Amino acid sequence: MGRLGYRKSKNGCLRCKNRRVKCDEQVPCTACKRHRVECSLERPGRERPHETSLTGPSKPHMRSEPSNVHSLPVSGQPPKGNSFPKACTTIGFSELCLLDLELMHHFTTHTCMMGPPVLDPSIFRDELPRLGLRYPYLLHQLLALSAFHCAYLRTKSRERYLLRGSEHQAHAIAGMRLALAGKMTEESSFALFMTSALLMTSSFASHLKYQHNEAMPPLAGMLEIMALVRGLSAIEATTHAELQFNVLDKLKHQNGSQPGWKALDLFKTQLAVLQSRISNLTHVDNATTALLNKGAQSMLDCAAMPATAMTGELHVVFTWLNKIPEDFFNLMQAQHPGAMVVLLYYVVALQEVETQCWVLEGWSAQLTSNIADTLSPPWTGLAQWALNELGHASG
Repeated sequence: MGRLGYRKSKNGCLRCKNRRVKCDEQVPCTACKRHRVECSLERPGRERPHETSLTGPSKPHMRSEPSNVHSLPVSGQPPKGNSFPKACTTIGFSELCLLDLELMHHFTTHTCMMGPPVLDPSIFRDELPRLGLRYPYLLHQLLALSAFHCAYLRTKSRERYLLRGSEHQAHAIAGMRLALAGKMTEESSFALFMTSALLMTSSFASHLKYQHNEAMPPLAGMLEIMALVRGLSAIEATTHAELQFNVLDKLKHQNGSQPGWKALDLFKTQLAVLQSRISNLTHVDNATTALLNKGAQSMLDCAAMPATAMTGELHVVFTWLNKIPEDFFNLMQAQHPGAMVVLLYYVVALQEVETQCWVLEGWSAQLTSNIADTLSPPWTGLAQWALNELGHASG
């Protein structure tokens, strides 16, 4: 039975609770005032201890937890450098775990919204993270792309995000290889297809933007991405994901396709003109001429695809990477000037799309300058329309 005349202190200051003495709940309390220490009841924006505790009201005769276990930063003063109180990292959360939680939160609140507007962001925000819980390689790739996006936005912590993004991407690739060796279902096909698409996106995001890649010329970076995409296209052929799951329609924005590129018809016309001019070259053998026209035709076919799910310029930028004929790709790897001219037409479409998608920012200007430096007459004449569209003055 409690003592007569004794009233429990329910809303006392933290110091009195830690000392297990009765607080008179004055502001500041008499005990803190007498000992000339800061009283928690004086803190601006404070709430009563029983309202902020995550474990509920403290029970009598139980030892109180240290005051910093559930402490929150004062309003307007977020933790510096994504730091956390030491007690938080020792209660079931490692630093890498906290970083991954940050990356997932960033993906669902920011990265998922940064794609071309024709794609439905709710698929990326809701469906892919949920699917990633069943297919870890997809989850790793989501976190990798989020890390590269954080590196793009937060320059002071760039190396930290780049390292974690690279680690997640390595796990994603390893997981995809194992999955390809197993039995395919419609759901796993979709998971593999989306992981490969996000891997391609991450490749654009992680090239040319950061210091560790400055030594790689833009053209070499693009050819490396194209080689990666050619490898990923085998996944699509193996899983038949686009056919089985109707991927593009699933990703299509529910409000319908966005307005397309106004200059798309001109782009297709100029590609046809380029084919005609290539055919009239007298100093190029017939086999090479046929390969150059084959590469230009594959791009023209992508530009002419129906815009029900993706607009023509999006088809050129993303679909063409899967459709490049192998023999024409070999010409590009050898940096044949005719293949570089065709690639400049691709850069024209890339310039149009890069304003819609953060991963593509900066690519068109750097590629234009790099490719133009490899050309000499008569190839510069063939490339003149593309160079004019890209705002590059002839040397």
